Amino acid sequence: MFRFEKEPEVYEIGGVKLGGQPGQYPTVACFSIFQESDRLFDKGARRKGFNEKRAEEMLKTADKFREETGVPPMADIVASPGEKFNKYVDFVTSVSDMPFCVDAIQMKTKLDGAAYCAEKGLLDRMFYNSITVWEEDLETEIKEMVQIGVKHVLLVAFDPKLPCAHVSKACGLQFDLVVYCVRLWGFLTISRAYRKYGAEQEKDGSGSHCVFPPSLPSTQPIGRFVFL
Repeated sequence: MFRFEKEPEVYEIGGVKLGGQPGQYPTVACFSIFQESDRLFDKGARRKGFNEKRAEEMLKTADKFREETGVPPMADIVASPGEKFNKYVDFVTSVSDMPFCVDAIQMKTKLDGAAYCAEKGLLDRMFYNSITVWEEDLETEIKEMVQIGVKHVLLVAFDPKLPCAHVSKACGLQFDLVVYCVRLWGFLTISRAYRKYGAEQEKDGSGSHCVFPPSLPSTQPIGRFVFL
């Protein structure tokens, strides 16, 4: 089996270990929950709340798969612009002990979600999704994340030359876990992405993952899972 010459870092989030040499730990399956198109909401009725029974079944099914396969799940909790994460975080953590992400388009929504997790003592289980290349005030976002005490973060860096990577390094700030992400736009980019992030891991042992767009036929059976 392929092995990195430089020993990769091993990280732990919510009791789940990831990183290390290929095959050292099970792949983490990260699934989205509460996003706009989620079947947990009746069509056009997001403001009325979600189907708690169906949501509980989803979370418990993920935990069941872990028991059967050894593959740990992570819930990617999605909040729409103007929403608060509070009710979603409370629900997920009341049903399962799995780690989870706070995922939103707007910076304020994500930061408010992270702050709420800090109040609840959940930062060890929370993954900040994400620091993105399209955010206009990255430096402010990163500094507020550090003030909150965020430990685990996804850095969407399509290329090291983009502002996202520059800001994270310029601030000189350290998190317990930084996973670098690249989005794959077609079959021809897959091998390039793996070579690129394999090279980055050889440098500093950092974690990385790739997001496969749903348009790729080979990923359709995966659904809305991302593997770390």
